[in-house]
This record gives sequence, C-alpha cells and structure tokens, in this order.
Amino acid sequence: MDIKDAAAEYRPEITPQTREGSVPPGYKRTEVGVIPEDWAVVQLEENFDIASSKRVLQSQWQTTGVPFYRTREIADLSEIGAVDNELFISKELYKNYAATYGVPQVGDILVTGIGTIGLAYVVQDTEPFYFKDASVIWLKNRGSFDAEFLGQLFRTRIIKDQIANSSTGTTVATYTISGAKKTAVPAPSLAEQHTIAEALSDADALIAALQR
Repeated sequence: MDIKDAAAEYRPEITPQTREGSVPPGYKRTEVGVIPEDWAVVQLEENFDIASSKRVLQSQWQTTGVPFYRTREIADLSEIGAVDNELFISKELYKNYAATYGVPQVGDILVTGIGTIGLAYVVQDTEPFYFKDASVIWLKNRGSFDAEFLGQLFRTRIIKDQIANSSTGTTVATYTISGAKKTAVPAPSLAEQHTIAEALSDADALIAALQR
C-alpha cells in the first residue's frame, strides 16, 4: 500500500455530494453534502467571533522579542506544526495589544487569507505570539465548537470549495473576514466532534509514521 492509498483508507476525505441520486437512510442532502440526519449545518459566525489583528507597522518589526507571524508562518504551522520564525515585536507592544485588543488563545484558529489561502492553524499552547493583520483571519472560539474538528474540516473540499468559489473573478485569491463568517460547515454534537477530531488526529499520526 502506498502513502496515498494509506491516506485514503485511514483518513477518508469528507467531500460534498454533487451527484443527484438517492440518499442513504439516516442521511440528508445539504449545501455541504450528504450528512447524518442529526447533524446541523451552521455558518462559522454562529460559533466564532471572526476578526483579524491590530496592525503592526513594518517599522515595529524586530529580530528579538515576541514572535510575529505572517501568512507563511501560519502556513508552516498548519502543515508541519513548526515554524522557523525570523520576525518579532517588542514585549511592550505585545502586552499593550493583549490588554487592549486581545491575543489568540488556545483553541482559537488562524487561517491564511492571502497567498495559499485557507490553511488553518489551531492554537495549541499559551506561548505568546502575534500575527499580521488582513492576511490572517482570526477565529475566536466561543467554546461551542471543537477547534480540532474545524481544523480538519479546513483540509476538506467542504471548506476548500467554498473558499475557491468566493475568490472566483478576483485578481488575487483571498479569504476574507466576511467570507469566513458565511462559510458553512457540518455540525454534529460537540461530543461527536471531539470523537471525530481524535480519530482523524490518530489517522494523521499513522500517515506521518507511514511517510517516515
């Protein structure tokens, strides 16, 4: 079995159903595909406060201090879970922004909005960092949605297709705050979200082991 076959077997892609046809018993057809009857479909703004950061001027960038992430750093965190950061802001500026505007918390999600758009990073720990306004979208978790479950959904066609469709006709592909607010996702119960997220995380670990 090669890696792609392993990925297909252990981490099946959730994709919208576009073909007409019968729906299996216990399922229903929705705008995000065929899903179990007891799942809802919600827009992200129903479960997250969606915004960006306070602007940090380029003149405020430093070579030491609190890490400052742009799109490329968020993309690295999303795809490989680590980043070789080269930009920072002062601790004083970070503390000021944290007190005045807030900073990302564990369970919040940051999504790339320009360049390679739609890559999601779930904040994992309390290590301080800040990020670039406009190019990164901040999903502030209210606690009613499992962050890891949503992070996995950003890797599927359910969200990728919505992002692609919202960017059609624009000169530069972007994922905006308004687009994020209207992004529709399947919503099983919170307990079921936890279970699915854990299963997919285990599958990711298995695939990583197979790749090694």
